[in-house]
Amino acid sequence: MVRTRGALLSLDASGTLAKTLVHSSCRGKPYTKRHVIPMDPKTQKQLAGRAAMRWLQNAWPKVSAANRVTWAELATQDNLPLYQAFLRFNLRRVYLLQAPSPVYPPAAVLTAGDYASAEFLPGVHQIHVHFHLNNVNQSWALAYYRSTTPAFVTAPEHLVYGSAPMALDVIYDDTDVTPGTSYYYNIRHYGPDGAWAEHKWSTPRIPLP
Repeated sequence: MVRTRGALLSLDASGTLAKTLVHSSCRGKPYTKRHVIPMDPKTQKQLAGRAAMRWLQNAWPKVSAANRVTWAELATQDNLPLYQAFLRFNLRRVYLLQAPSPVYPPAAVLTAGDYASAEFLPGVHQIHVHFHLNNVNQSWALAYYRSTTPAFVTAPEHLVYGSAPMALDVIYDDTDVTPGTSYYYNIRHYGPDGAWAEHKWSTPRIPLP
């Protein structure tokens, strides 16, 4: 809907006209441009970036108050809120195939988490992934990497889901899949200090139509 001040072609106007034209102004100068619906590309790298962002957004509310305080030094240094400091620092870590750290600086490396088993169940337009842990206290994060290539080498752009922190059973429904296509998974399991172990599955998982 276009909102006008005076006649449309004489004074100020703003808004969209019949989903065809957009009227606005910049620095006091009115202008009109064609209405275009923004594209939402879904390249592998873009999907991985969104998965990393969701991972960290879900992790921050579960970071303890004591661990949040540790981000004050970095936040002050970069003139950022605690959450933004946590987010920016850990996005770099995820890109380097490291687990997001709940504390700053990250703790010294000790041992990887205690993994038990995993199940992959094809569903309608999705794949159900069920990951079971032996000891949740030895775990901080899971990172799910997916490819259509068997025995693929894990890379940042393969990320589809991250979970931190966790319960003994972590269930994820992978819905950004194409029915009839074979998918392969690598899962990295991180301990509370960032040490990790990688688990690979060579059997294809095929979502149902």
